[in-house]
Amino acid sequence: MWFLGTVALVVVDSPGEGGDGHDQGGQRDRVEEPVRALLGVERGQGGLDLGGQVRAEVGGQDHSGGLEAGLRALPASAGQRVALSQLARVTALSAEITGLEKDLAGLVTALVPELLAIPGVAVITAAKIIGEAGDIRRFRSPAAFARHNGTAPVPASSGTGTGGPQRLNRSGNRQLNAALHRIAVVQARCHPGATALLERRGQDKHETRKASLRVLKRHLSDVIYRAMNADAWRLDQPAPHAA
Repeated sequence: MWFLGTVALVVVDSPGEGGDGHDQGGQRDRVEEPVRALLGVERGQGGLDLGGQVRAEVGGQDHSGGLEAGLRALPASAGQRVALSQLARVTALSAEITGLEKDLAGLVTALVPELLAIPGVAVITAAKIIGEAGDIRRFRSPAAFARHNGTAPVPASSGTGTGGPQRLNRSGNRQLNAALHRIAVVQARCHPGATALLERRGQDKHETRKASLRVLKRHLSDVIYRAMNADAWRLDQPAPHAA
């Protein structure tokens, strides 16, 4: 599939996924922690009385405006200087994250529109799925893809078969499995078909919520498999010649 390698490289550093511990989102979180701590220390010493509103800004969408002004209003101290330095790093990382998200949005929208059309699949999740799964055509069937992503059912005991009680499958690609879990959680909240499936499984099979969610994840694995195959087929078609 075109540009799969490119997306895989970009998604390694995509915000919020935490795949290798070096993503920009994780870096921003790690930088914010000492800022929060420093604000707490300064406040305890009587040097900061901006309240929870200012501290909340560190984890909000805007990491510069009001918080920077509040920090600069403090008496000069080592804590103030370090906090301002850390805040500058947070601002830079936020700008980098925004740029990466825009780059990913353009790549992913061109590559997998069918995948993005699935409720609960946003750009970052779609990019993670592409980067982890690679060319979907290397999986000969939906069942093979389910085994790869860890959603294939595992009998709770020998002799029960796939129709009996199932236990958690801990095998397979856990990054893909986590992406499927996020999609399932979103659909369980707001997708009518998913909520109906969960309710039906609970009433008819007397399953726990977690067990029903595993069934939904297995269903979503097939939906994603079909969508990515459709996207791969579309990309394989020759480009139309200009008239």
